[in-house]
Amino acid sequence: MGIHHRKASHPIYSEITRRTTAEDSMRKVGSLLVDCIDRSPWNVRSVPMKLPRFYFSFFGLLVFVALISIGLGVWHWYVAWPAAWAEFYELNQQEPTPELTERYLALVKRYPALAKEPETMHWGAKSGNAKLCRRLWESGAPLNEVSVTDKETPFSIALENDYADVVEFLIEQGVNESMWLRLKYSFMERQPLHIAAEHGNLKICQILVEAGADVNVPRQLDTGKNDPLTLAIRSGNANLVAYLLDQGADHYFPKKVAIRDIAQQIMKRGDPNSITPENADRIIQLLEERYPRY
Repeated sequence: MGIHHRKASHPIYSEITRRTTAEDSMRKVGSLLVDCIDRSPWNVRSVPMKLPRFYFSFFGLLVFVALISIGLGVWHWYVAWPAAWAEFYELNQQEPTPELTERYLALVKRYPALAKEPETMHWGAKSGNAKLCRRLWESGAPLNEVSVTDKETPFSIALENDYADVVEFLIEQGVNESMWLRLKYSFMERQPLHIAAEHGNLKICQILVEAGADVNVPRQLDTGKNDPLTLAIRSGNANLVAYLLDQGADHYFPKKVAIRDIAQQIMKRGDPNSITPENADRIIQLLEERYPRY
């Protein structure tokens, strides 16, 4: 036998040959399987990915925008607006606070038509917030509206509550002077300067005088027969007394009666908590300088 014949017939050689043939067969089978998978229609790798194409025309875009606008309009009138109006109405039934004032202002900014509801400027005046009053006025709220229940105006509310900024704003925007007297106590025939002087509010008195108020408004227009100077003395505000005197305020003091005695009698009618001894002495000094005795 030749050497090759001996190798082929050797059991070890036969085993090696068999294993090699099996491995080759497995490789071929594996290659066939991979090829089948690659060619399969279910294989995502065999199908190139294509992005969907969207075609928009100008007319289609207009239709789309119109539909969106209609939807927003329906939502606004049938959902948002009723909810806003209900919240606004609820706020109008409450006394203003800083937090409620911010909510009120936000609603008016978003829905300006709310400002035209009855007595919105009254609520703004009660808040003492000139910024809110300005927003209401810019949105159409009337300045001179008279309350149905208590006959008050926004101006009278601001005046009674000593809200100087609101008083100044209303005057700047042209509040009707004839409405100043249309207060809930209009039968008293009191002028705004009477009220501000009685409250001892120097800033509001300055605003009113600069707007044309008469510092010597006739006493008969006040039920108590008190002129602004008398009311200022009673308030105990020495700075206000000095201001009115500088503006030409006058008062009749009987010459046979000492100024000190008259001033003390006037101040006794005021609030003792608001009249300090220092202010009382200064008021008397101012009056004695203004009305010297001979």
